[in-house]
Amino acid sequence: MTPDYAAPTIPPGAGPLYRRLLHLCALAVAISVFPLIWMGGLVTTYGAGLSVPDWPNSYGYNMFLFPPSQWLGGIFYEHTHRLLGTLSGFLSITLALMAWGPARTPLRRQFIGLFAIAMWATFILTIGANLLLNRVGQQRTLHLSNVDVLFASLAMIGTIARFCIARDDRRWVRWLTIVQLLVVIIQGLLGGLRVTELSIELAMVHACFAQLFFSLAAFTALTLSTWWRNAADQSQVREASSGRWAGRIAIACFGIIFCQLIAGALMRHNLAGLAIPDLPLAFGKLLPPTNEAGLEAANQMRIESYHIGPTTLTRVWLHFAHRCGAVLVTMGILTYGVFVLMKVRQSRAVVVTAAILLTLVTVQITLGVLTVYWQKPADIASGHVAVGALTLMASGVAIAVTARLYAHRKPMSTSAAAAVEGYPKAHLATA
Repeated sequence: MTPDYAAPTIPPGAGPLYRRLLHLCALAVAISVFPLIWMGGLVTTYGAGLSVPDWPNSYGYNMFLFPPSQWLGGIFYEHTHRLLGTLSGFLSITLALMAWGPARTPLRRQFIGLFAIAMWATFILTIGANLLLNRVGQQRTLHLSNVDVLFASLAMIGTIARFCIARDDRRWVRWLTIVQLLVVIIQGLLGGLRVTELSIELAMVHACFAQLFFSLAAFTALTLSTWWRNAADQSQVREASSGRWAGRIAIACFGIIFCQLIAGALMRHNLAGLAIPDLPLAFGKLLPPTNEAGLEAANQMRIESYHIGPTTLTRVWLHFAHRCGAVLVTMGILTYGVFVLMKVRQSRAVVVTAAILLTLVTVQITLGVLTVYWQKPADIASGHVAVGALTLMASGVAIAVTARLYAHRKPMSTSAAAAVEGYPKAHLATA
């Protein structure tokens, strides 16, 4: 068996150095996206997407100052979703700062420190002015404008940047954090425009884009891990060809899963989640109705047997397409799992990703079946959405793991190779 984890003996310049805080920040970004997607599923399931009709404010309040006493009904799900999105965005800003290390020199630290102090001072002065005006006007509520919150945000960003004195030594990883930041900004804008433009199409794009952001965040966290840094080069071992084929199958799984998530978004946002109320058949037949006569019989069955209202042919076939996609996803992941166990079982990392994918698809199928049988309870339906995102993310990680292990790497420079032997591990400590 060929080990896929080498001893951490990489000298300066020979490879990336592990930085624990940077890795933890990347993990925090990825972890923050999962409840965000779950809450987004609840927003859609409860039809709460326009419970807060304005953006970026919330009923005229700055989003961060919206009184909790007014978080009632659908407002709670929509407003919490916005706050979670802001958290993911702020963590992404922090990650980019930590990766780039803007305060690497004394002069930069001094400049950034002065900028942070200026922003804090400006924010405190505006708070004081507001308190004085409230006292004169005998008002008890403190109202802050979006400009005030902007000063506070810049002050926090400047404070964090002041302590980012080291950067990741891989340029592509640094730019990866910038791409991740841009993606989360675009995702926030899509969510806001969905509200202001009253667009169902933007809501679906917003939902699918979130899945991609989750996968990107997980990949970024993986590249900053000790496993990625110490993964042994297996591009020349006997199983390398099979490992690369496993990566190709994982890519196909990622594409199929993403198409399935698009079909799911179309189904949910067109209110087709229960268009076919029985399972595994469709209105007692292998295929759903294809004409108005068949639809009339199906709607009669919906009313008499399931006590739900009539539907349309479009919704029925959207729902059926999602079911067909589930079959394709299952077949793809099973193919990946069987191939890995037969051809690449020597690599523990690849086997673990296959096991995770097989577990997730099992949970996903179970949640999908329960969603139909129990007539779409909100928590089960939202869990189905969230586990779908996890499955896409896991397939992306599977691609990255196989690429890291089996893709051909550039040979190490002569000076770096000479320094490898006996290199002290102290240099690999947390930066």
